[in-house]
Amino acid sequence: METITIEIDKRTKIGKTFLEMIEAFAKNNKKEVKILEERLVPNKATAKILRKNRNKKGTKAKNAADMFKKMGIDV
Repeated sequence: METITIEIDKRTKIGKTFLEMIEAFAKNNKKEVKILEERLVPNKATAKILRKNRNKKGTKAKNAADMFKKMGIDV
């Protein structure tokens, strides 16, 4: 068995169709095709903020607005 990683844009017609095809194969052929994980990839702006705040682990926030403020995100 071989494992591959692919990135699919579910917002496009082709992406939706391709994902549906993979899910149908995985559902009907559980031994031959498995979906191992679904991982979200952040966009460039989110990735930049995550890198910037990587060392702020353990920081506490009162609520979501406070958390965004501490991360430097304008809401």
